[in-house]
Amino acid sequence: MVHRQEVPERRMRWIFQLKHTTPINRIIWCMDSDEYQMMLFPSDY
Repeated sequence: MVHRQEVPERRMRWIFQLKHTTPINRIIWCMDSDEYQMMLFPSDY
């Protein structure tokens, strides 16, 4: 998993071992506003 954000500019990478599912090779946007978070595929935005 790669986490990248624009402000402040930062990039982090994690590797997880999956046990109960298969990985997907997709981009998912995560947006937050302190009180809640939303995860979207770019095509849904």
